[in-house]
Amino acid sequence: MRSRVLKTGRPIAAIVVTMFRTSLLLATARVAAIAAFTSMVVLAPRALAAPVASPPAPTFQVLHNDHIGAVGVPAGAYTLTPFGGLTSTQATQRFSRFLQDYDGVLPAPWTLDPATMTFSAGTLGFTIAPAAPGTPASATTPGRRCPGVFQVEHDDRIAGIAFPAGAYQFTSLRSTCSTNMSSFRRLLARPGSTLPAPWSLNAQTGTFSTAAGARFQVKPAA
Repeated sequence: MRSRVLKTGRPIAAIVVTMFRTSLLLATARVAAIAAFTSMVVLAPRALAAPVASPPAPTFQVLHNDHIGAVGVPAGAYTLTPFGGLTSTQATQRFSRFLQDYDGVLPAPWTLDPATMTFSAGTLGFTIAPAAPGTPASATTPGRRCPGVFQVEHDDRIAGIAFPAGAYQFTSLRSTCSTNMSSFRRLLARPGSTLPAPWSLNAQTGTFSTAAGARFQVKPAA
């Protein structure tokens, strides 16, 4: 059976095959274009999304020259850099607590490396470093540092805690410095070492409190 031939000189079957191939190529190109457009729509938000910025390191203001044990902490702003999963809030709370430490012995398992000013407890902890000038502080030491020092005239004890003779820095947390120093003087002068009600003493921070809350904190002067 002969193939029918159009005036173009080409068999009809050949023309049909060519048209089919052309349609197939157009369909393939259309599918590819749709797929490419879909990929652009899906990927565009990811490409345009702004990177998530890390939260800024907290800054702590030490109001007066201080110390933690034998390690001096001069007055000024400090940047705290937590690591090992410790949060900025936890680092700030820990540093504030360590500044209040009475005898410089940090609560276990915390240790301090004076060379790097790194506080660590196993794999977590934080470092402190002087902040750039003008950096606003997000936290500060509690209370008001009383001027001068309080002199304990002879070795004494209150509630089982030793207060050797010497100079002590005094921080007023409630009421005035003069009122709180007078209270401390009366407590030292009492016979025995038992605190009268409603007084209590936090041995780790040297903080004296009444039923109304914390009143003042003492620790050996540097």
